Amino acid sequence: METTGHDATRNLFRKIKSRASAGGIASLSLFLLCFTPDRPFGIAPSFPEDQLDKNRAQKIHETFRLYGVVRANAPEFDDGYAWKLAAMVRAESHKHSLDPMLVLAIIKTESAFEEKAISLKGAQGLMQILPFVAEAVAEETGIQGWKENRNLDDPLVNIQLGVSYLKSLKSKFKDLSLALAAYRWGPSEISHRINQQIPVPLEYSNRVLEYYARFRNKRPEIPKVIPKTLEQETA
Repeated sequence: METTGHDATRNLFRKIKSRASAGGIASLSLFLLCFTPDRPFGIAPSFPEDQLDKNRAQKIHETFRLYGVVRANAPEFDDGYAWKLAAMVRAESHKHSLDPMLVLAIIKTESAFEEKAISLKGAQGLMQILPFVAEAVAEETGIQGWKENRNLDDPLVNIQLGVSYLKSLKSKFKDLSLALAAYRWGPSEISHRINQQIPVPLEYSNRVLEYYARFRNKRPEIPKVIPKTLEQETA
């Protein structure tokens, strides 16, 4: 009797399973998960949660890459905090349709990942937010808890405000380099220069974009431990 395609597949898997170690089976499963087509043999997927699982896998992969950048640039952070910061940047960036690697590039340029950094002009935290800018952005965007928590050292508050501010500048100037220049010099200054046909200083923008390109091309290190909280943060 002729063996069907499904029987052949099952027999092949039994042979592989009998010879492979647990680690080999795990690797094979991951390979099949990543490269098996959505609709093998033209059959619709059996489980509606398949797409959700792929979305979660993409989130975990992206958080993993962000974690690698954070660890490389802030080796003093413990693993738990580095994972939390990576997940935070990913979530806030996607909320505003921004690339989280761009946000990390701004953090690198502004504060070198020093959450308690304060500039000579009074800008504070990871993304170096001026208090009056924070007040305006919080009022415009309705960020929860701002009235109760004005501490710009708080990474969540700082990143929420910084990412919201960057999004508004990008929408206003329709150009990333100009938006970054406005982040550094203020939107009024950049608008004035554009209106008066005065050259816009782009040294800051170029520095951010250089880090951005470097971070996007970085090959992430494999972490020893992936925290259980990552499953919750990417759910």
